[in-house]
Amino acid sequence: MPNHGSDHPRPPGRLPLLGDALSLRRDPLGFLESLRGLADLAELRIGPQRVYLPTTAALTNAVLTEQARHFHKGAQFEKLRPVIGDGLASAEGRAHRRQRALVQPAFHRSRFPAYLQVAARTTAERTDTWQDGRTLEMDRQMYRLAAAIGTRILYHSHLDDGSEAVIDDAGLTVVRGIGKRVTAPFGLAERLPTRANRRYRTAVVSLHEVVSHIVKARRDDGHDHQDLLSVLLYSHDRATGDRLTDRQVHDEVITMLGGATESTAVSLSWTLYELARHPDVEARVVEELDTALGTRDITVDDLDALPVLRRVVDETLRLEGPAWMLTRRVAEAVDVGGRTLPAGTALWYSPYLLHHDPAAFPDPHRFDPDRWLTARRGTDAAGLFIPFGAGIRACIGESLARAELLVVLATLLQRWRFHLVPGTRVRKVAGFVLSPSNLPMTVTRRPR
Repeated sequence: MPNHGSDHPRPPGRLPLLGDALSLRRDPLGFLESLRGLADLAELRIGPQRVYLPTTAALTNAVLTEQARHFHKGAQFEKLRPVIGDGLASAEGRAHRRQRALVQPAFHRSRFPAYLQVAARTTAERTDTWQDGRTLEMDRQMYRLAAAIGTRILYHSHLDDGSEAVIDDAGLTVVRGIGKRVTAPFGLAERLPTRANRRYRTAVVSLHEVVSHIVKARRDDGHDHQDLLSVLLYSHDRATGDRLTDRQVHDEVITMLGGATESTAVSLSWTLYELARHPDVEARVVEELDTALGTRDITVDDLDALPVLRRVVDETLRLEGPAWMLTRRVAEAVDVGGRTLPAGTALWYSPYLLHHDPAAFPDPHRFDPDRWLTARRGTDAAGLFIPFGAGIRACIGESLARAELLVVLATLLQRWRFHLVPGTRVRKVAGFVLSPSNLPMTVTRRPR
């Protein structure tokens, strides 16, 4: 018999029938932090459902690494599958291993110079049209910038304006709609015939149509354009000769445009927010950029010369990393922290909880990039810092994502200063990703 035990410590605020759902809904991040010290494996109740959540780095990493074969991706990705299909993010078991091997060449470091040149050029083009002294909704600006970069890395050939507009507009609607659906505890609101739900469904159809058109056109073209889409289309398994089908390529493109765009956008937004709140750190970053780059644009060869900016990015990923909570589902009975969890059991894990552990990161809610200096870190961050996951399911694009953040931020900060609008209160919104509630910022041009 599975060991569910009735004496498991109860999280504060549990209610009859609803269990912990209301606490999680009202203050998800505060609720997570209330679990620290409750038990190494916290038992939550979301309505009638039991959910288990490891609260320590050791147990979390055991789930993600040596016990990974006992778990499927879970509820988040079950809800994502109607949108992203069977791409790498949602594939399981043997299919996941096969697809990862076929997709891996797209993220080989030899391709980074071309990808990052696109990122720098697109950032300059998109932001050079800003007006000095204008106030912009920076979270939306960063989404559109990240979407444009992702699209151009994927597809170097020029897209017509209509296709770019669909990826910009429909993509934003889909990503934010996914966030609401993934975090809804009972899945009822998404079935209602509301205007927002109709708009979401229309956007999903439009996005799939555009991506299908792009994949078909490139397949019909028959040439290797040295972009990410070409890698996906022509990558093959050397032992078997297997290639990704057009449908699988389509699903990988949707996955990359959706997840990568939103994660990049919110990471950029939060970094600009933290730098605006900490002008002393911003000044250090700008001085570093001036020393390393002068007035020229950044290249991949410059990344090692930007340790301050790199620490700023790491500290932002720790404080406000996109992946605040992720799901797993037990595939076959497994012992986790001394409890036997039967197949089908829901398990969540939280990078946010680990990243705000005061034992690992003193004064954890303070923005302090210098905590990442080797001399000050005091403990090995391996297993404590997992903004891109860990184990066989770790984000395949982590190295590229980190490099892209550095390149885009360097390009932005060489050209602009970012000022928070006085009186603006920016909240952390824990949806599919951890995003700012709003981010109005005034931009002023830097002399070059």
